[in-house]
Amino acid sequence: MITQIRTELSRQAKIFWKALLLGLVALQHVEIGAGYRILAPFIFPGKSHFMMTNAIIRELVHRGHEVTFITPFSLAKENLGANYTEILIPQYNFWTAILGSSVKSVLDMTDINTITFLKMAYGMGLGSTNFAFEQKEFQNLITAKDKVGKYDLLLAEQFFNEGALILGHLYQIPIITVTTFGYSNYLSSLTGLINPWSYVPHGWKPYTDRMSLTERIDNVFSSFADELMRYFWYYPAQDEILQRHLSTQFKDLPTIKQLEQNISVILLNSYVPLDAPRPLAFNMIPVGGLHIKPNNPLPTNIKKFLDEAKDGAIYFSLGSQVRSADLPPEKIQMFLGVFSSLKQRVLWKFEDDKLPNLPPNVMVQKWMPQTDILNHPNVKVFISHGGLFGTQEAVHYGVPVLGMPVYADQHLNIKKGVDAGYALSVSYRTVTEKELRYSLTELLENPKYRDNMKRASHIFRDRLMDAMDTAIYWIDYVIKHRGAPHLVSEGVKLPWYQFYILDIVGIQPKSVLKVLLLGLFALQHVEVGAGYRILAPFFFPGKSHFMITDAIIRELVHRGHEVTFITPFSLAKENLGANYTEILIPQYNIWGEIRDLTSAKSALDMTDISTITFLRVAYTMGLSSTNFAFEQKEVQNLITAKDKLGKYDLLLAEQFFNEGALILGHLYQIPIITVTTFGYSNYLSSLTGIINPWSYVAHGWKPYTNRMSLMERIDSVFCSFTEEMMRYFWYYPTQNEILQRQLSWQFKDLPTIKQLERNISVILLNSYMPLEAPRPSAFNMIPVGGLHIKPAKPLPTNIKKFLDEAKDGAIYFSLGSQVRSADLPPEKIQMFLGVFSSLKQRVLWKFEDDKLPNLPPNVMVQKWMPQTDILNHPNVKVFISHGGLFGTQEAVYYGVPVLGMPIYADQYLNIKKGEAAGYALSVSYRTVTEKELRYSLTELLENPKYRDNMKRASHIFRDRPMSAMDTAMYWIDYVIKHRGAPHLVSEGVNLPWYQFYLLDIVGIVLALSLFPILGLLLLCRSLRSAKKPKPKPKQN
Repeated sequence: MITQIRTELSRQAKIFWKALLLGLVALQHVEIGAGYRILAPFIFPGKSHFMMTNAIIRELVHRGHEVTFITPFSLAKENLGANYTEILIPQYNFWTAILGSSVKSVLDMTDINTITFLKMAYGMGLGSTNFAFEQKEFQNLITAKDKVGKYDLLLAEQFFNEGALILGHLYQIPIITVTTFGYSNYLSSLTGLINPWSYVPHGWKPYTDRMSLTERIDNVFSSFADELMRYFWYYPAQDEILQRHLSTQFKDLPTIKQLEQNISVILLNSYVPLDAPRPLAFNMIPVGGLHIKPNNPLPTNIKKFLDEAKDGAIYFSLGSQVRSADLPPEKIQMFLGVFSSLKQRVLWKFEDDKLPNLPPNVMVQKWMPQTDILNHPNVKVFISHGGLFGTQEAVHYGVPVLGMPVYADQHLNIKKGVDAGYALSVSYRTVTEKELRYSLTELLENPKYRDNMKRASHIFRDRLMDAMDTAIYWIDYVIKHRGAPHLVSEGVKLPWYQFYILDIVGIQPKSVLKVLLLGLFALQHVEVGAGYRILAPFFFPGKSHFMITDAIIRELVHRGHEVTFITPFSLAKENLGANYTEILIPQYNIWGEIRDLTSAKSALDMTDISTITFLRVAYTMGLSSTNFAFEQKEVQNLITAKDKLGKYDLLLAEQFFNEGALILGHLYQIPIITVTTFGYSNYLSSLTGIINPWSYVAHGWKPYTNRMSLMERIDSVFCSFTEEMMRYFWYYPTQNEILQRQLSWQFKDLPTIKQLERNISVILLNSYMPLEAPRPSAFNMIPVGGLHIKPAKPLPTNIKKFLDEAKDGAIYFSLGSQVRSADLPPEKIQMFLGVFSSLKQRVLWKFEDDKLPNLPPNVMVQKWMPQTDILNHPNVKVFISHGGLFGTQEAVYYGVPVLGMPIYADQYLNIKKGEAAGYALSVSYRTVTEKELRYSLTELLENPKYRDNMKRASHIFRDRPMSAMDTAMYWIDYVIKHRGAPHLVSEGVNLPWYQFYLLDIVGIVLALSLFPILGLLLLCRSLRSAKKPKPKPKQN
């Protein structure tokens, strides 16, 4: 019933909008009865440009406007009627601006670099502008009397003829310009925009909005060179033309820059998807495809030729400027040779009707009705130079393109088509018969090109108002609103130093920075108003892990997102509000696995466990806690819930041995972000398509830095390789088995864990410099180490008093949330107390028994202490730590040197890095002596190098373009907005391991190498056997 109502509402809405549009068109014709008077100087003699210009002129006359058209190309034969006045000027020979170089024909322009082509284009613009002003017809317009009130609008081309804008000033009428090239970077100064050259390419470069470093460098160079040429050569030269031709008649002539400030609207020959998103001003109106008119019947010979093309047809045209007849003779013969081998027919716009040796399936003509041909259902491929008009026509009619670009924007137009999957590209200079045949066959036979082109065509055609109606509407709008000054940015009137706020920066740089930062934060909060819906399953019951997890959850809720948090540790007491939904699951007892696989009685005993055994323990804990979570009713309810699609926007999960949770992303069809509480791990390489060189990237649970000895490298490689084997041959299959056991009765064709991992969009890493040495990373590996550190709060009164009175400084001692100080051997506890009592510093010890006997007066113990707030106290001089990653980050953040006492896993490496950086020392709780402990503490307390080194580390750790939490929030928002952001994910994650490591190629090379050797050995053996003397027969 609801579906029927929606369908009916949709149908009624379409009828309403159609009626409304028809009404608007009717109103237009009523208004147009009066007619406006439009002066249209289009003086650049580029034939292709007039495809758009002539279309607008015809439509304006058709709709009742009086148009005075200054043009080098006559429309007199069209008999447009009394409303059309034509001022025909001679065609300027712009080849004089080109032929001074090595260019003999348009085809030679393919060898010209961007800067040279810009000089040529500007030269053609200046030459054609000056030539037009020299014409009597143009001078008559300039010298005419009673100019004011004669016209209502100046309509001119936005293409290197800015001098023509003087007519708008002389006749005191608003100005609309038409860009036949679509967007150009220089338009930013005309509309008050800033085009970020970081992703907005120069229009004559073959770059998309995803540029490499070298492409960006080239793009910035070309864009900057264009700006300089325009300001220091082109504008002064245009001003000089105005002075030369008008200064004798008019005083105080405006400059070109002043004339450009009077442009009300710019009609852009562009539309999605043929342009990537970029800054747009109110008065920049995209009307790309405006020149495409309703189809006419094809000429009889062409219609018959195409109708009979049962296997399809190819249309070949290089436009109005590039002549196919100028192709080298050997290339023409090559094209004919390939065409003759095809079963498709070929229509070729060729400037010589008498092309010799013409195959029977090829027709050539000097002119062909291009849009009508492309509209024919039998036309399957368009061979084009990539001009913008032809590209728009191909997209409009959904015909895949074989591009052969020659100059300017043609390279970019074809590149966009190649990236979008509806075009292929060849170079007319280097194309071979084989390449041409392959490209045409691929476009003809591979359906993906037509499918991709159909999608592009649907987007290009899908508009509220068609391109021509849009253009006419805005022409009418500007005239009615007397130039519509409310559309024009104030930025076009500002001097450049004010536009870029250099005057303010010069006065108050700190104030500007403050305003900027406040603005950014304001924008953040505005965006968050809408809020996303995030499902966050965090199964692993490691209390310390939730330091980062809880911090992220709190921040997401605080920023307006709706979070459903599956957790063994409740946040209910924090009253996070209506946006927070908690699904509390029981805490799985991880100590069962530890006791089964080791002889450990407490966390302290794990210091004796080998890395391989610890890996087995960690993987077993992950498997068991995953299975345990899936057995819980609360998790099963999520799995079996109906109407999953559209319920959540993102899955946020921990990247720590609970990969089964990723199935929720698959079931709810949402992108995935994972959080690693351990920072970088070598196994992440297979999730991100990178290779970790074990030669300098140590296993994360080994106490080795990136500078390993031979023995250390051997050990690291052994552990890394063993982990890879365990993961692929035991861990992944067991995780898959859990999914099958828990879900197969409800869902068929369940994905494997490896397949689920490919859906991870971003990994938030609990790491940041200098706590990680440089190592390979991926686009979607985002370091956010220290994210859990929040602004310090006031200390409890007793602790604050204890530290404030510590005139000689204080030591803070904590072994974290998993390792209990109370589990230390009694003799070690007494040894620590003995050393502490001999120091003049005070000691705060997080100890799980408040009634520690024989407590020295300079020592305070408590079961829990606010660690970050304590480390922030200026009197805290040393932190005795087990080396957990969170505690290490906090010590570095607050600049407190560390005495490390690592127990297991990454703790050894964290402390080792501190030692290498000179801000930490290390002892073993098992073997440390009273003398060693006293020396280590005294060294850290009295030798300033440790504090100095820690301050340097702290400065690096804090110095970021964006805080850790803001970075995490940014990427969470980014992935949701970009629907999983697949462009961040490496293709390497999709390759089989043997292809990823090139083992298939290695196998082929080995085979090719070994087969000749094997053949040679067999040949030698055969020859040797042949040379052996045959045994003589026995004689009696």
